[in-house]
Amino acid sequence: MIIGIDFDGVLTDLAKFFYEEGEKFAKENKIKICKNESGYNTLEYFGWTKEDDIKFWSTNNLKYTKFVNAKESAKEVLQKLKDEGHKIIIITARYGCDWDNDYGKEQRKISEEWLKRNEISYDEICYVGETSKVSTIIDKEIDIFIDDSVKNLEEVSKIVPVICFDEQYNRNYENPKMKRLSSWDDIYDYLNDEICKGENCENT
Repeated sequence: MIIGIDFDGVLTDLAKFFYEEGEKFAKENKIKICKNESGYNTLEYFGWTKEDDIKFWSTNNLKYTKFVNAKESAKEVLQKLKDEGHKIIIITARYGCDWDNDYGKEQRKISEEWLKRNEISYDEICYVGETSKVSTIIDKEIDIFIDDSVKNLEEVSKIVPVICFDEQYNRNYENPKMKRLSSWDDIYDYLNDEICKGENCENT
């Protein structure tokens, strides 16, 4: 099986980072916030101005990309999947990583160093920028894709099965073609069940 996975919010604990760091940033800068629990990003979640949002990320982007925690069990589950013969392809729209300049080169380096430091097993990483992930998923012959973005889940579910990595910011989204799961351990169990169905396994 060729398994496609998103980077931010699937491999990284994006939600915990921006909830915690956003609260701290607002307090330090005396910014009034009005939380929207279903907000997808920091601008929507905290209800601060676009200028505040730009300042937050210009202050915290490097801290996030270098030091954000990995999702619990991501390392162990991806290693097991690799050991079992599956191919893992990361497909990410991480900001700047697809740029053909020094900034893009540095962002790719930071991303790949984070993957190495967190011992994330994978075969290939594709940087797609702001374009749709669909063409890359087709090109790489992905069998199933894991993402946390409503936009990506909606688009990709039209061509391959998708797993939604459950987060507060995507919880209002429903899709009959999507499986919602809240941990890498759950994802592993689900993938094994799907593989077993395809191979007509019998319980022993």
